[in-house]
Amino acid sequence: MPDTIKERLYGRKSAVVASLVDNTQPDEYISLSLNPDASERGIYSVVAKKKGRSETFRMRYESSMTVKKAMTEFEVYLNTDNPGQFKVIALEPTLPPPPRTIKPQTQVDIWKAQIRQYQKQRYKTTPIENEIEHLKKLINADVSKFRIGDGVGWRATRDQINRGYRIVDMDTVNKMAEIASVADTGLTITGGKSKLPNQAVPIGDLIRDKKYDSKPAFVVADLPSSTRQVEELLPPTRGKKARKRKRKPLPPDAISPQTLPFNSKAATCYGKRTKRGSFRVYCRIKKG
Repeated sequence: MPDTIKERLYGRKSAVVASLVDNTQPDEYISLSLNPDASERGIYSVVAKKKGRSETFRMRYESSMTVKKAMTEFEVYLNTDNPGQFKVIALEPTLPPPPRTIKPQTQVDIWKAQIRQYQKQRYKTTPIENEIEHLKKLINADVSKFRIGDGVGWRATRDQINRGYRIVDMDTVNKMAEIASVADTGLTITGGKSKLPNQAVPIGDLIRDKKYDSKPAFVVADLPSSTRQVEELLPPTRGKKARKRKRKPLPPDAISPQTLPFNSKAATCYGKRTKRGSFRVYCRIKKG
């Protein structure tokens, strides 16, 4: 298999391909490398290096020439005036270096790169100092404080907070959240029925707003009657006064929650049969 100069370099600028031995000093070796010639593209010269000193021989070898042929011609060239004084020992080709794995860049990496660019500036203005602090806040944001379904507002600028949003998706690696507008503000894209599209914002810019939290969905299952009605919805008990309040006692003829399929994590419903033979359903929303 031909070992050309181009194949030996593996895309590198230069490479050591042989060793040079001077018979007058047999214990010393001189490394020979192939370097691109500055005068023309695809042409290579031989560079001899020894103890920090180097000497360039402009042999004008083409990249398609084999390394073995190039070193043979170079040995003949050196021995033109001094026959048998120099000997070139070609090195065996090595395996190409493994491909470089590029780590995918996250949004956090981009923020860190921006901070490094700002810190390189010798003089920093007040807006730059504020931007550095803002980027550090985004990097150190605690993603565990938010979850999908939480109502939030987000800082569009330093002095402006947009409210009426809810988290619909989260990317904890990039520390970004997708939020949707849920407030009835009347703001649309075209001034008509088109709603505002979802936006991707940094989690560090979010502000908790429980007013726009998503409510737990509860679907009443089929009842053995034509009447389905939720009579009362009791909010979860919170605070000292709410704990002291006694719950409204269930009717004596109330059916056990194990009998009806209405016991879930969101609520517990009880069915009561009326005098007309229909059902009324009483639901209590569970705390948390």
